[in-house]
Amino acid sequence: MQAQIDELEQRLAISEQQREALGAELLSSASERETVQLQRLRQDNQRLKLELKKAQSSIAPAFISEQQMWFAIGAGAGLLGVIIGALLRRGRRSQSEWLNEFHE
Repeated sequence: MQAQIDELEQRLAISEQQREALGAELLSSASERETVQLQRLRQDNQRLKLELKKAQSSIAPAFISEQQMWFAIGAGAGLLGVIIGALLRRGRRSQSEWLNEFHE
């Protein structure tokens, strides 16, 4: 009976050592996987940064800003109104001409 207990204790000690070795190996492999994944993510990040810089450099700068564009549209609309008003007034008689006709 004592021989069986001694044998079981030895087997238990061996199992404990194997368990610790496997646990350390598991931690090591998990750490390696995380390191590899981290390196991949860094490489992807660098690649995406380069693509972003290329995309930003290929975009031509705007000729005029949006605010300047709206100012130009407003100025054009005002100028067009003045021109149309002058053209329409040319065909009409002024009020003083109407009054002079009635007094004569």
